[in-house]
Amino acid sequence: MLNISWFERPREFFDSLDNENRHKIREAITALSDENFEQIYLKEVRGPIKELRVSSYRVLFCIEYSTVYILTAFQKKTVKTPRNEVKMAQKLYALLLKEINKKII
Repeated sequence: MLNISWFERPREFFDSLDNENRHKIREAITALSDENFEQIYLKEVRGPIKELRVSSYRVLFCIEYSTVYILTAFQKKTVKTPRNEVKMAQKLYALLLKEINKKII
């Protein structure tokens, strides 16, 4: 089982959703945490950053040291994943790696 850690921005987005969509996303993240990958739709976005698809919602995350880090979440309104969301996820991933490396050293 993988641990789950949320950054503030996706947590606020998640909390702003209606109960039905929050429940769907929570179920998908639980399946991800349980490593039950056949129940969810995952896509590689860039390098270690992955996308979890739940209806029209997307959760960008990475997995480091047995923890799923929820980097950003948004409602997808176009065919392509918005560049600003990918860039935000990359920026947060870089910050995350710095923090992890500080703790290891």
